[in-house]
Amino acid sequence: MHGFRERDDGEKACLFDDLSSMESGCQHLIGDVLIDSKNEKYTWKLENVTNIYGELAVLGTVELTNVSFLSNLRHVAVLNWDGQTLIRFNGNKRLEQLFLPKMRNRPFPYPDGINGIIEIKDNEMEIFKSQRDCLLFQKLAQTSIKYNMKSCDKLPKAEVTTPKTIETTTKEPEETASKVIETTTQKVEETTVIIDTLESEEEELIENTERPEETTVINVATEPTVTTTKTGSRFFNFFLFLNGFLFFL
Repeated sequence: MHGFRERDDGEKACLFDDLSSMESGCQHLIGDVLIDSKNEKYTWKLENVTNIYGELAVLGTVELTNVSFLSNLRHVAVLNWDGQTLIRFNGNKRLEQLFLPKMRNRPFPYPDGINGIIEIKDNEMEIFKSQRDCLLFQKLAQTSIKYNMKSCDKLPKAEVTTPKTIETTTKEPEETASKVIETTTQKVEETTVIIDTLESEEEELIENTERPEETTVINVATEPTVTTTKTGSRFFNFFLFLNGFLFFL
């Protein structure tokens, strides 16, 4: 790092030499920015960077899983362009998320015929799982993408679940509900038959209880003796039992 200065607008401009020795809090970096396995632990120093006047390369990192330290980056520009891709994310071991939320301008220059100003290749993790993911990043960054030597529109589209699969998943609950309704209806019908039978027997028992239950015989020759014959006691007891049973139904 050869130095820094404060601009008239109060923002800090720094000359980039090595990330490990670079001043923190810089908004503008002048020079090619290289991030690799040797300096990746210092990426927090780039959190305030909005403009890079040089190339940006994240190459061969081991621990980085995302580029959240570039969340404020807006623009990358090269004054003396040598034909190299301006932004590169290549050969990283654990990198799996790429997002530049504030980048809304194409890197400069943007010469005709270059297929991919942002190059992403040879990373061990799958960064874009479908064509849609790549196109979304390309639209947000306003920059063409080359992912594993292919443009976004050459990547496979995301799989779509077919209606047949949806029908299969919804069929089982319908069959289960039908079986429950059928079983419940059958039980209600059986209960109705039992109740009808019990009511019929109850009516018969009531008729029997209305008949004379006792016959009294008086012996005149001797001391008055009363003999009682109970003809309906058995039916009366069953009637009480029946009423108790119906009460719990």
